[in-house]
Amino acid sequence: MHPDIFQALDFHTPPKLVMFDLDGTLVDSAYDIAAALDSMLAINGLPLAGESKVRQWVGNGAERLVRRALVWVHHGDAGALSPEQYENEADRLPEPELQQYLQQFLEAYQQAPIDKTVLYPGVKESLQSLFEQNIQLAVITNKPIALTWPILKGLGIDHFFSLVLGGDSLPEKKPSPLPLQHALDFYKVSAQDSVMVGDSKADIYAAQAAEVKVVAVNYGYSNGVPVQNWQPNCVVSNLSLAQNV
Repeated sequence: MHPDIFQALDFHTPPKLVMFDLDGTLVDSAYDIAAALDSMLAINGLPLAGESKVRQWVGNGAERLVRRALVWVHHGDAGALSPEQYENEADRLPEPELQQYLQQFLEAYQQAPIDKTVLYPGVKESLQSLFEQNIQLAVITNKPIALTWPILKGLGIDHFFSLVLGGDSLPEKKPSPLPLQHALDFYKVSAQDSVMVGDSKADIYAAQAAEVKVVAVNYGYSNGVPVQNWQPNCVVSNLSLAQNV
């Protein structure tokens, strides 16, 4: 990350810990997620969602993704539903049906997690720079941990991180502050010496609840809502460029 980003956060010296979201922040994984979701839908004779819709649904874990897809199957593009009604419908899906679809999605995704998943521009340079400054780095994602490691390893960035938490690693996931608080305890670092980097409402709200400063990237999966709406401390379009601060 460019030093100007830390200056924009009022750090006079670099932070001791930087925590990163994965999908939509470090990696663009929408194509592979969509391929797995469409595979699940096809198995069940349901209409395919496609990548553009999946980009709107990613960010709250695999189960929420499948719930949103099934609401879309039942209601189409849900023009008659408000965002709140859409999420309420997702909450009401029958559990046995949901678990069957979720398992099918996970099995399909595990077969091809990085076919077309790529790092965003500036990510590897930023991680290398932070690593060379001896800043501790962690990944905190809502993706299942079994799907997280293959992506980090396959893209050659796993060695940067000494802590990786998936959405199923702890009893709660983002937007709960628990994963961030766990990382602070793990590294014995204060919230004031830490930064969260993410692309979604869940990332920003988790950081705010943990009293950690948050950098929002504006190129990820924010469900069509400008990340500025959730009041992060800083918004950037490339982690390695100063002019984006």
